[in-house]
Amino acid sequence: MAFPETNLDRRTVLALASAGTAGAALAASAAPAAAAAAPAGAGPTAVVTDFGADPTGVEHAGAAFQACLDSLPPSGGTVLVPPGTYLLAGQQVVELRSNLTIEGAGATIVRRERTGSYTAFTGLSHGRQGRRSGVVNVTMRGLRFRGDFTARATICVMALHHCADIRIEGCEFVECQGGAGHTFDLNGCDDITFTDCTWRGYHSVPTHAPTIETIQLDASHSSAVSYPDDPGSYDALSTHHVTIERCRFLPLDLDAEPGAVVPADHARSFPAPNPVGAHHSAYEQAYVGLVMRDVEVVDPVSDPRPAQNQDNAAVRGVIHVPQARDVLLENVTVRSTTGAVSNRVVMLSSMSYGHIASADDVPGPKGYYPEPMRCADVTIRNLVVEGFTAVEGEDPAQNPIIVVSGVDEGPAENIDIQASIHGDVTTAVLVEKARNVRLALEITGSARGVDVTDSSGLNVAGGRFDDVGTPVVLTDVERFTIAGVVGTHSGTQPVAVVMDDLTDHGVIAGTRWSGYEAVATGGGHHVIERGNRATP
Repeated sequence: MAFPETNLDRRTVLALASAGTAGAALAASAAPAAAAAAPAGAGPTAVVTDFGADPTGVEHAGAAFQACLDSLPPSGGTVLVPPGTYLLAGQQVVELRSNLTIEGAGATIVRRERTGSYTAFTGLSHGRQGRRSGVVNVTMRGLRFRGDFTARATICVMALHHCADIRIEGCEFVECQGGAGHTFDLNGCDDITFTDCTWRGYHSVPTHAPTIETIQLDASHSSAVSYPDDPGSYDALSTHHVTIERCRFLPLDLDAEPGAVVPADHARSFPAPNPVGAHHSAYEQAYVGLVMRDVEVVDPVSDPRPAQNQDNAAVRGVIHVPQARDVLLENVTVRSTTGAVSNRVVMLSSMSYGHIASADDVPGPKGYYPEPMRCADVTIRNLVVEGFTAVEGEDPAQNPIIVVSGVDEGPAENIDIQASIHGDVTTAVLVEKARNVRLALEITGSARGVDVTDSSGLNVAGGRFDDVGTPVVLTDVERFTIAGVVGTHSGTQPVAVVMDDLTDHGVIAGTRWSGYEAVATGGGHHVIERGNRATP
């Protein structure tokens, strides 16, 4: 998403770039990636203040940072940012080089005015194509980035095109994301890792739905990048292999910030940003290899808009990726401390409609794909969601906590979810048009626990449902097993498992239901029930 916080529109900037004017704001074009990259930071060391960077934050430091990076050989080195405050973004964007470590313990990079580009650092491929044709082998460690929500001065820390082996370690991002912007824009990239980082605050605005992610997975095309690359660079490739580990996404209270000066008429509290997502869909371009491990999200931005659940519905929620493949979410916690209206926390989907690119047309026109792009091979382990509530009378399909959906002839497949969901939500888990789905769930307080439609190969194994109105709803489900499940309700509910007549060839076995008048209702002639017990 390019230039959401700038006084230059995309057309103007791209025109300047193609004319060479925008390039003058950067140093000479980046050197090609080294054939055999040395460990990031190996080699000489350069200090940004030795090149004139102002550590008081008064003078813009972009030119000094660029000169410091450019002083190192192509084989790489280390850039040191001494303790202090450095003004970046808004004037000169700093172009990254390969094989660098940028060390900044005690240093803060700020943006104070909503002028110019909101990008601080960029990595480009300069006419080359392919996921590793841009900057490679960069580590950024220990920096703090601070925008200014009162001025709507947000920061895209890195706008990366075709970059690979980028590591962001121990950094903090405060007041950096708002509107339609991102803190990291990853276009056609590979192997990007975030470790031990913290994000605080998301400034949502009425002109943009609160579905924007702070780490954007995107594809290589000119209408998507947050900083323009040279003509001939774009190839429609999607981003692969992004890892987010031991990171936190938190709300922000400006009144609690040391030295913060907040106008009387300005908002003071802001929700946490959405950690990661994608909105661009293209044929043959799956988003592959997303890993989130040991991640905490507290009080994320609320998005209680009417549901869209048809094929190719726009993805939304705290974590949202279309045509995602090889996904691992492990030890992820999403918590509301305020009893907020429930969000979709995870939404992963197949797609059969999107851009169809060609060598001569990137990203290409929109249309129906020759064959669907499936959401596949998803593993969710120990996802904990708690504290959300539902609007009274809400449609059960409105905002399920977890949504996994396929499309006609493109089912989501090989889905394994182990999650604990606690709160007065309408639906905990919604699965549509899927096959080979395994669910192991602990659900408390939901009006509806599991809602599965038009799917096959479902296994609900073990798990517990406490004070769930209807624990399981199956519509047109073939080949299913519900076994070893325990449910309790403090009142009396009519039935635990509700099936329509198209649901068939299944087994319900060894389940125990307290506070339910019956185990199951409906289903076809080949549904077997054995060893179950229901007590009102």
